[in-house]
Amino acid sequence: MKQLLVIALIAVAVAAYMTNPQVEQHRDAAKFRVNELMQASMSQEAPPLVASIGAALGKTLAGPVLDNVVNSDNYYLFSTTTLTWNGINNVVGIGAFKKVFLLEKFDKVYKSAMGEGDKAAE
Repeated sequence: MKQLLVIALIAVAVAAYMTNPQVEQHRDAAKFRVNELMQASMSQEAPPLVASIGAALGKTLAGPVLDNVVNSDNYYLFSTTTLTWNGINNVVGIGAFKKVFLLEKFDKVYKSAMGEGDKAAE
């Protein structure tokens, strides 16, 4: 029975290692979330046509910025999404099994960067 458990744990560890998200997947998740936040913000403040144009323009402009401020730290079995803003590294997500899950902290750091919220806490 113990051998089966050890084999199962090794299989899960190998699967986690093989499917650990790359930095691009972390950046794509951040871009997708920023797009969602921008659309939500603009839909409250602007007419639909202006909101959709603004969201498309924002998505185009936000991509290169996010490429520079979003990184990932690889811990082999999982990885973390790190957003660097104002010289502060904020862990804002976790990745495992080809999925990236952004934490609420991502929204807080984003809103802080956009001047919509309090300074992001570390």
